[in-house]
Amino acid sequence: MQLERDFEILIDSPGENWLKENNIADKWDIWTSPIDRFDWTYSQEEWAYILEGEVIITSDSGNTYELRPGNLVKFAKDLKCNWNVIKPIKKYYVFK
Repeated sequence: MQLERDFEILIDSPGENWLKENNIADKWDIWTSPIDRFDWTYSQEEWAYILEGEVIITSDSGNTYELRPGNLVKFAKDLKCNWNVIKPIKKYYVFK
């Protein structure tokens, strides 16, 4: 899995097998949110795998990202953004 370059948010879709092969369910925490809108700043790099729901994230630089189930996401340290949770979301996540 290559998600390396200058980035705010990188998105990939590795599939269910990736979750099992990397034992993500046992290693990463789960976070959920109802339909909501909020600002967020990442104090450290975060990796997340979207299990359920849908969210539109808009960075302070104006870039927009749509996340859906099956997306593996890498959020950059110090990223400032707005989360618009359109459908209740559930994700695995880990800080690196």
